Amino acid sequence: MLLVAAWIVDLVTPQLFVAAILLNGPIALSSLAFAPRFTQLLVVLASIENVTAGYVNGLSAGNHWDSLALANRGLVALSFLLVGGLSIKTQRDARQAGEAGARENRAVRERGLRRAVEAIRASMNVELIERATAREACAALDVDRARLYAFESGLDRPATFDAARGRLDIDERFERPPAPVLSFLQRVVDERSIVVPSDGDALGRLLLETLGASHAIAAPLIEHETVFGVLVLQREGARFDTLFEEGLRYYADQAAIALAQARLFVQLSGRNEELATANAALSERTNVIRDIVYALSHDLRTPLAAAGMTIRQALAGAYGDLPQAYRDLLERSLQSNDELQRLAETLLLVSRYESGEQSARRERVELAPLA
Repeated sequence: MLLVAAWIVDLVTPQLFVAAILLNGPIALSSLAFAPRFTQLLVVLASIENVTAGYVNGLSAGNHWDSLALANRGLVALSFLLVGGLSIKTQRDARQAGEAGARENRAVRERGLRRAVEAIRASMNVELIERATAREACAALDVDRARLYAFESGLDRPATFDAARGRLDIDERFERPPAPVLSFLQRVVDERSIVVPSDGDALGRLLLETLGASHAIAAPLIEHETVFGVLVLQREGARFDTLFEEGLRYYADQAAIALAQARLFVQLSGRNEELATANAALSERTNVIRDIVYALSHDLRTPLAAAGMTIRQALAGAYGDLPQAYRDLLERSLQSNDELQRLAETLLLVSRYESGEQSARRERVELAPLA
């Protein structure tokens, strides 16, 4: 409209009054649209209107075109180019500044998320991780309130960790949530994705009224198909946008990983305790068996040695002449006695080594016959 109005004024004024200079106004204002192509179009239209108005002014003056008026219109055309160029540069600078600001804001949010995730994963205790997840969400995600509904005892009676901006303590409750909240939690678990309740439907308004929030958003904490809980965030100011959902998804995924690792650590600790108990019992039984073998081997050596000595004395004639059949029987008995004595010596030696007893006896051994 400004362009048309300035063109009409330029058409009805004398040649020396170059009203086309007014066309620089719309060109300058086009910088607010942040559309360089639109500014370029205005420059072209203004240039055409400048030429058209100058031609019409000359016809109105009896086909006479004043040289001074033509020079002024040339300067006006140059001003179009100058103002248009400055407008385009302003738009580009503003866009770059906006992009730089957006990048800086994104970097600040990412740093905050990383610090929050580090705080969550600083412990291997499940309850401490659940508390940290609710507490750190307020600052890292810029919300007024955060509630984590942990499903350790089931969805019907979750452990609720309630944190608020500027409040250090965490409220912990073990009770059935109100029906609208419970229904919403079930929806989030079923959809396994971020859910934003709408204030445009009755159920959404009822949920927001129950939570006492103007805006809310929820994300499930899922790791390997296991849902550990639902994180519900509230805000009284601006609504939640797509960029916020991206940060929330990352935060929820990292919290779920931390909870999965903590629960695995608890399971492994329990199994380690069971293994330690079993190893202790096995070691005790082994010690008992070793002591029994040691005692039996030690006590068997004396009667076996005495029996062997008696048989040898009998074979040597200490008890008179013996029939050949009896001597054969004594020789076989002596061989059996020697085998038992070697077995007892072997068992005693093994028991000594298993008990850690070190022998001070040293002697040279030929390795070839031993091998």
